[in-house]
Amino acid sequence: MSASGHSNQLVTTGDDSHLAVSGDDSQLSASGDDSQLSASGDYSRLAASGDNSRLAASGYSSQFAACGTNAQLAASGDNSRLVGLGNHSRLVATGDDNFLTLDGKDSVGAVLGIESRIRGKVGNWITLAEWEHDGEHFVPICVKSAKIDGKKIKEDTWYELKNGRFTEVSN
Repeated sequence: MSASGHSNQLVTTGDDSHLAVSGDDSQLSASGDDSQLSASGDYSRLAASGDNSRLAASGYSSQFAACGTNAQLAASGDNSRLVGLGNHSRLVATGDDNFLTLDGKDSVGAVLGIESRIRGKVGNWITLAEWEHDGEHFVPICVKSAKIDGKKIKEDTWYELKNGRFTEVSN
């Protein structure tokens, strides 16, 4: 199933589904296992409830949610919100000012953009990048990963990387 116009809404309930859209303001959802959803427009909303789902968006201000096991979510635009509710999920956000939440077990998440935040449950791994403005451009100065242990890195707490350290921040 695919659509190229603006303000699209696509839904599928079967397994092994494939959805794609290139317009703005799109809404995609799939409830079957092994679904693949992608959107290249801004303000997209993608949701998958089946296992092994793969969601990707390249537009700004996208919103993702996957509640199945082994979900893979990726966002390259700024101001995106990603949530992985299933276990063994892998989430990556490369744009700036992104928020990523790992609510399942044994998951990995990375937010690599400027002023991006991450949080998750005990046992999950998080990765953050820290950037500095050199007068002309933002340049990366540190990338760091850690396991959420509930002590040094707390569960359900937003973190940014500042001065090479995981720092608690408000949402």
